[in-house]
Amino acid sequence: MLIDGKKVACASCIKGHRATHCNHRDRPLVEIKKVGRPSTQCKKCRELRRVRQLHVKCNCNQDALRIQKGRVTDPQTAGKQQTSNDCAKTVSAVVV
Repeated sequence: MLIDGKKVACASCIKGHRATHCNHRDRPLVEIKKVGRPSTQCKKCRELRRVRQLHVKCNCNQDALRIQKGRVTDPQTAGKQQTSNDCAKTVSAVVV
C-alpha cells in the first residue's frame, strides 16, 4: 500500500513475498526498498555522465563532508585515496 508516496507493507507480508497485496493496517509497517543496486552518483554527476558519455566516479558528497569536517586537501590529490606520504600534504582549514 502507498502512504505519503512510499510503498509500505507489514514484515510478515514482506517475508512471504506478498508486499504488493498487503492490507494489514493494524501491524507495524515497513518501507519497501527499491529494486536494484543503489545509485552511487549524485544527480549532477549522473547528468554529466549522460551528456559526456563518460563514466566518472562521483566524489561530490565526499568532498562536501571533507570540507564540513574542516579538512581541505591539495587539489591535485583530491580524487585520490590518502597514503602515509599524502598525509603531510593535508592542510587544516577553518570553515566559516
